[in-house]
Amino acid sequence: MKKIKNEIKCVVFDMDGTIIDSEIIWANAAIIINKKYNINLDNDLRLLFCGRKKENVVRIMQKKFPNIDAASVRQEWSNMAKKEMDCKGVSLKRGFKNLINYLKKQNYKLGLATGSSKATVDKCFKSNSLSADAIFDKIITIEQVKKGKPNPEIYKKLIKALGVKAKNCLCVEDSPNGAKSAWKAGLNVVLVPDVFPPTKQCQRKCCAILKDLNEVKAYIKTLN
Repeated sequence: MKKIKNEIKCVVFDMDGTIIDSEIIWANAAIIINKKYNINLDNDLRLLFCGRKKENVVRIMQKKFPNIDAASVRQEWSNMAKKEMDCKGVSLKRGFKNLINYLKKQNYKLGLATGSSKATVDKCFKSNSLSADAIFDKIITIEQVKKGKPNPEIYKKLIKALGVKAKNCLCVEDSPNGAKSAWKAGLNVVLVPDVFPPTKQCQRKCCAILKDLNEVKAYIKTLN
């Protein structure tokens, strides 16, 4: 594990799998797509997709499964997952509200860096009677970057928008792709694994690997 050497003034988050419980919805939709098209969108492949732009996902799928129309299958997969979220909503991860309330009381700057669109961000928070714009000081979505995670662009843009230095920022991520994006941008990273287990690289590069956002709150308290 990597030790934090500087004062933390800002906490930034990924959304899918970190704040909202959406990764399991994508996983369940993948099972249906796998059966329909006789392909295997398994955990390893979906991990590779995490945070990436749509065209990059399509390119990887087409190379892996040359006998399908990757663009249309990827869109069908996306539509299926989003329909499920629209119909049933998507729940917050345990401890999120508690953590955010604490961070706001302690006057931390807050940011969000997500591979989802702004429309999806707004919809997910609204389904939980929240406003992302009211919670976060700055939000950077996939539409605002040329390269998705694990490229560090999205976190570099976020900390620039927040006006903080990377060394003074703590990032909360759920996937190895997202964690890599953050540490390559120079941020301190805490990993809260969801459907994807931490890699050996995560175990070396992250400051902590925790089970939920309540543990993140307890961890941040130790930094004061």
